[in-house]
Amino acid sequence: MKTHQLAISFLLLIASMSIAMVSEGQNERNALREGNKMYQEGKFVEAENKYRQSVNGKDKENAFSGSYNLGNSQYKQNKFEEATKSYQESGQFTKDPQKQSKYLHNLGNSYMNQQKYQEAVDAYKQSLRLNPKDQDTRYNLAYAQSKLATQQQQQQNKNQKDQNKDQKENQQNQDQKQQEKNKDQQQQGKEGKDDKDNTKDPSGERQKDDQQKKDPNQKKQPQSGRKLSKEEAERMLKALQNDEKDLQKKLNRIDGERIKTDKQW
Repeated sequence: MKTHQLAISFLLLIASMSIAMVSEGQNERNALREGNKMYQEGKFVEAENKYRQSVNGKDKENAFSGSYNLGNSQYKQNKFEEATKSYQESGQFTKDPQKQSKYLHNLGNSYMNQQKYQEAVDAYKQSLRLNPKDQDTRYNLAYAQSKLATQQQQQQNKNQKDQNKDQKENQQNQDQKQQEKNKDQQQQGKEGKDDKDNTKDPSGERQKDDQQKKDPNQKKQPQSGRKLSKEEAERMLKALQNDEKDLQKKLNRIDGERIKTDKQW
């Protein structure tokens, strides 16, 4: 009796789980249908919300359609980065070549709107491998390749412009350094000349002192025609000796300017 009751309980559990799964799947399909209706009416925000509900279950068929259409609704709202993720997720739910070709085509379109031309080219090429007869994808591939070539050329031009700018700045810096170096050398040459001229002063002072040395003798010379007495001669000799001591003190004093010694490398 107990075994029979356990078997009935197990069957009821299985039945309830099956009913729940059927109900869940039905809800996903309903959300997908409602999303498609809103998408056709141009209500892309409402459609996006419904498509999100349709991908919450485990039904891979609904998951692919829900993710793929979710990407379409986001694409219509110019939410290209989000659309890219939705298209990539949709590819995980199917191995059907036709469905993969479609999501890859739309993935390429979302990359194009983000100016990611290399990624767009790769997506279109993968789509064409799965469906070589798709002329729309072939046209989009050619267009993406032309945009990629233009982008690469612009980047190359920019790199060349930046390189030329760096070279010009480096040359200007070198020219400025050379000008400063030449200016320093000219300044050093001028200072060396001034120092050389300053060295002439001591000799000029000596000549002046020598002249002053001679002048006292000339001033102290007796006038001609008059003979000096003994007392006058002694006073004159004593005065000469005193003047000699003062002159010697002057000659022993040095007040020359300091000579600058800047190095030249």
